[in-house]
Amino acid sequence: MANLRRGHAWCARLHIPQDRWGDVGRALGTKGGLKREAVRTLGTTVYREALRRREPALAATRTDIDNALQRARLRPLTDWTAGWEQRAVERREALRRHGHHVTGTYEVTTDAADVLEAEETAGTVIADLIERDADAVGRRRGRVARDGSERIALGRTLSIAQASREWLAGEEGRVRAGTVALLKATLGHLASYLAAHEGILRLEAADLAEVTRRMAGDFIAFRQTEVAAATVKREASTFNGLWRWAIRRGHAEQNPWTDQTAGLRETRGHRERGYMSAELVKLLRAGRADLAPSRGGYAATFWDLIRLALLTGARADELLALRVLRRVGGRNRCGRCCRAQGRAAGRQDGQRARIIPLHAFARRVIRDQVGVTAKGDRGYTAVA
Repeated sequence: MANLRRGHAWCARLHIPQDRWGDVGRALGTKGGLKREAVRTLGTTVYREALRRREPALAATRTDIDNALQRARLRPLTDWTAGWEQRAVERREALRRHGHHVTGTYEVTTDAADVLEAEETAGTVIADLIERDADAVGRRRGRVARDGSERIALGRTLSIAQASREWLAGEEGRVRAGTVALLKATLGHLASYLAAHEGILRLEAADLAEVTRRMAGDFIAFRQTEVAAATVKREASTFNGLWRWAIRRGHAEQNPWTDQTAGLRETRGHRERGYMSAELVKLLRAGRADLAPSRGGYAATFWDLIRLALLTGARADELLALRVLRRVGGRNRCGRCCRAQGRAAGRQDGQRARIIPLHAFARRVIRDQVGVTAKGDRGYTAVA
């Protein structure tokens, strides 16, 4: 078995969590400072006897390590109160799922000396366990932690995680699946930040009211050092939506994210500039492996688009939106013309399309890529 090891005699092996290797090694004075496991001989070569002695040996080993950690003023190995949030969440879930189950009956005597039979539910037992847990947390972690443990376990307030689940459940039928996935990822960024910088280890154990305006502002500033300003604004919009929903439902009194992105500007140094000569040469010489490194089928399309942009001066969105083409006017030095439709043309010229002169090479590419036949088998009109 995993915690039994055979040598000259059977031994009980206690695995130490990786995040405590340093603490245990320091408390026990281990050479090198790390202690990954503790081994205690069971004094027998008989397997059945080793199984019988294993649990008492492991318990004695845990006690020895806990005593050493306490002497070193470190958290005991078996101290569950260090992660009291997880226990509180588990108790809350048990109360929600099983609290209404009837476990037995008992007699109650009224003031009129009548004896009535009352039902006892699992909720009563779980509530007693929650109170004991809270008292244990209070003795080791203080009054604030005790109140938090009891509040979360009894479900007196809505945690950020539970609020986000209820909010997203209402959004799933109204927005695309990709948007919901993005909202969940954004909440994950907030959870990582709060755990690393604010000591809030789990959104399951954090109330909506625990996130202050100072925390929200610090998170916005932190994210701005990692992602673009547009991404920061999109994430802040997610949190605004969650907290506004909570206020409407009566779960929160104020929104700490209001106006947090006002005046936010791009600070990561992304400034538009023209291509350098060497960059243009590299772009024009790019081959299939450069244009489609994942071996996709768009290498030829990218190749043509680059040359069409060079020969026509058309904007990228105009080339990508090229749908219906027809001859416009007669010939000129550049050849025939086409009417290209694009959003940029509409904004700048006040029209939905603009006329672009076509070089013979460009006309040939457009004929091959967009127009198929004079009848327009793909729904497009071919350029003659």
